[in-house]
Amino acid sequence: MNVTEFAATLYFETEPALTAEQLFETWGREGYTCEWDEQREADDIFAGFRGGTFVKLKRSRPADLKAVVAACPDYPNLADVDIDWDSTFLINPKVAWEDVQRASHEIKFGFRIVAEPDQPRIAHNELVATLLGIHQAAPLQALWLRSLGALIGRRDLDEYLAYANSNTEGASVQFAPMLAFGSFVRRDGDTVTAWTTGLAHFGHDDLWLEENGMNPMDAQLLIFNTGCMITGGHHYPAGDTMETSDVHCRFLQEPFKGKPALRLQWLK
Repeated sequence: MNVTEFAATLYFETEPALTAEQLFETWGREGYTCEWDEQREADDIFAGFRGGTFVKLKRSRPADLKAVVAACPDYPNLADVDIDWDSTFLINPKVAWEDVQRASHEIKFGFRIVAEPDQPRIAHNELVATLLGIHQAAPLQALWLRSLGALIGRRDLDEYLAYANSNTEGASVQFAPMLAFGSFVRRDGDTVTAWTTGLAHFGHDDLWLEENGMNPMDAQLLIFNTGCMITGGHHYPAGDTMETSDVHCRFLQEPFKGKPALRLQWLK
């Protein structure tokens, strides 16, 4: 049995009036039935099953932004990188950081699914579809995917969660890689560092690179596009080389932040 769990904190601009009945309705539009957990706690908005997944939402409370700062030490530096995020399909960390700072309330969210280990995308599709139902009932101001260490702002959530909306004519559930693994870039002087989180769920070490003089946009796109290939089933062994666009690189087995990882060495 392969059990996958995700944890997140949902942020709202004002105190959300979210009820289990609203969730039953929005999740029901996607064809899911809900069942309460008999062991639920008094401060749960909902704790139980949405179809074959287990979902827990605690009652809202004032947002604890100090917890975000403590757990995500790379913010706000990530928001200071000079990239035209609107010209990409990537998470805009500047907007995400601003949105979470404006939040007044938060809800703790837990998700658990039993999924086939050779089909890791299913767990992420179900996660995004679950978040979509919440967003439809009480729009999120921002989202902290704790398992990825990633913040997502309102505008990106509107776009990415729509991938999971199969309740429109001609639409089907699509995999949203932007929410399946983390992809980050920061700049310290002339040094650009980019890295991923969460690729272990796809049976692969995370990626990172650190280069002097590299364009931050090139670094971010390289790391994200390579991560997308991994979520599609590709595996990069140490010593392998890859060329994409105008970047030629080699994969080296080197740890990052104390964890096993593959470093992408830019072959200039």
